[in-house]
Amino acid sequence: GINAEYMGIIDLHTKLEESVERTYTEEEVARYLGFARMFKPKVCMEAQELLVQQYKHLRQRDTGGSAKSSWRITVRQLESMLRLSESFARLHCSEEVTAKHVKEAYRLLNKSIIRVDQPDVDLDNDDAPEEDPAEENMETDAEPEPTETTKKPMKLTYEKYKKMSFLLIDYIKNKEETLEATEGGDTDNTPKRSDVVNWYLEELSGEIESQEELVEHRQIVEKVVDRLIYQDQVIVPLTNTTKGGEAEDPFLVVHPNYIQDQ
Repeated sequence: GINAEYMGIIDLHTKLEESVERTYTEEEVARYLGFARMFKPKVCMEAQELLVQQYKHLRQRDTGGSAKSSWRITVRQLESMLRLSESFARLHCSEEVTAKHVKEAYRLLNKSIIRVDQPDVDLDNDDAPEEDPAEENMETDAEPEPTETTKKPMKLTYEKYKKMSFLLIDYIKNKEETLEATEGGDTDNTPKRSDVVNWYLEELSGEIESQEELVEHRQIVEKVVDRLIYQDQVIVPLTNTTKGGEAEDPFLVVHPNYIQDQ
C-alpha cells in the first residue's frame, strides 16, 4: 500500500506517469488492504518486552538530557506504539506482532516527538536504510562501536544540518516547479542524487581551497542527502533505468507532505 501511494505522489509531482511501471493496480491494492484488515495479530513475548523497553527509553529521554521533548511522554505513547505495531503486522498479513514491527513503530513515534535543544547530528551511520537484522534494539542514543579508530567522526551541529537540508530541499523543489511550469514532463530536468551533490559543492566553491576540503565537503553533503532520504524520509528516490535513474544515482523528488520548519 505504501509503495502504491509513493508511486502516485511521484506521478503527481514529477510528471513521470509514462515512465513509472506500476506493479499493482488500485483495485489490487484496495483488495490487499481489505484482506490485511482481517488479521488480528497477537503480540509475542519478545515484542512485549521490546515495547516496554522502548517506552522506558522514551521516558528517560523525556526526563533528562539536553534534548527534552516539548510534551510529556505518557501511557498514551505506549498505546500508540502498540497500535502502530499491530498495524505493521496487519500490513504484512502477520498473525503475530514481532520485534521488527515494534522497532518500526518506535521509529515513527520517535520521529513525531518534537524536541528542543537538538544534539549534534551524527552522519557516520545515517547514509543507508535503517533495516538492519543485526541490530538488537532501537536505542538511538547508543554510541556506535568504534571500528575505525583513525577515522574522523563526521558530525554536524543541528543548526548546520538544518541549514544544509533546507538548501538541498529548496533546490530540488525549485527543479520540480520549473518542470511543472514547462508542462514538458522532461525527466532530464528532475535532479539526480549526483546533480544535487554537485550543485551544493558549486555553491561552496568560493570557500573550498584544496582538493582535501573538496573531498571532505563531498562526503558530508552525500551523507546529508542520504540521511534526508533514508532517515528523515523527506526526499523520495526514484530509480528509473530507462530514463537514466540508476539505483546508485536515483532521481530525487521532495515528499509533498513535507513542511519546512520555521
